[in-house]
Amino acid sequence: MTKQQPHIEIRLEGSAVPGRISVDALTNVAKELQTSLRRMLSSRQQAAGRFHGEVEQVCKLDLTAVGKGSAVLTFEFAGTRDTSTLQGDQGVRVAEEMLALLSAGEASQAGWQDGVQRSVLEGFERLTKPLGEGVDSISFSLVDGKKRRVAKVTQKLRTNLRSVTSARLRASEASIEGVLWECDWKVHTALLDEIDGNRVTLEFPAILEEKVTALRRQRVRVHGTIESEDGRALRMKVASIELLVTGVAEPDPRYGSFWDNVSAAEQARRQGLDHPTNVDALAIEWPEDESVDDFLDDIRKAFR
Repeated sequence: MTKQQPHIEIRLEGSAVPGRISVDALTNVAKELQTSLRRMLSSRQQAAGRFHGEVEQVCKLDLTAVGKGSAVLTFEFAGTRDTSTLQGDQGVRVAEEMLALLSAGEASQAGWQDGVQRSVLEGFERLTKPLGEGVDSISFSLVDGKKRRVAKVTQKLRTNLRSVTSARLRASEASIEGVLWECDWKVHTALLDEIDGNRVTLEFPAILEEKVTALRRQRVRVHGTIESEDGRALRMKVASIELLVTGVAEPDPRYGSFWDNVSAAEQARRQGLDHPTNVDALAIEWPEDESVDDFLDDIRKAFR
């Protein structure tokens, strides 16, 4: 490990980790640590959707060491670091904020969760998932040069996280409208994009599987029990779903619809047009003293 590079050490302690760690716990900790950093930086920048390329780069981590004695994992900040910004290295700064939040949550400090997005708190819960499974505590240490900042968390933090996230949710019956997109038929979930861009996760019963499949990529109205936070829909347990048809234009009787396939005579009749009885009626007035050549010259000049 390059000593100059800032890095994060994670130490798991408990009866299940006497110098070893399960593959499941390792992959979970590695993935959620990096994702949590990215979520925090994105929320601070008020970004939405997929992580911006700069956010991914700034918070990119490499596993560089696994220590002995207990499960000690060392993650080094990867790539070229930009320390010329006003706040310095953004990856390190957001890691400092994360450790401060973890410590405040562990200590049950009043209002510690204020202003923190739900996705960040849910990420913390996944990050600390090994707690209670033979792991008594997890220590996160940020090492930046000679500075070391530590946050040690226990099962108490997970309890606090669950109480916060559950308190934020409000469940009620409602109907929402939007376009039905990606579906996962294995777990019976789908994504609905509302007209304002808000994305809602739908959980539908197996009995609605065929209907959801038929309505994919269409505008629908969904009714069920909805979980919302601060007035924004997050998830819904679907009771019913239907195709939403709005603003369907009636065909103009003068022209008919595309499928009418009427004759030219019928179109003329519908539009009140009469057919000429004399061929001379189709002629236009043209000066008698102008020749055909003059006529053609006028046409050429008009289109130059």
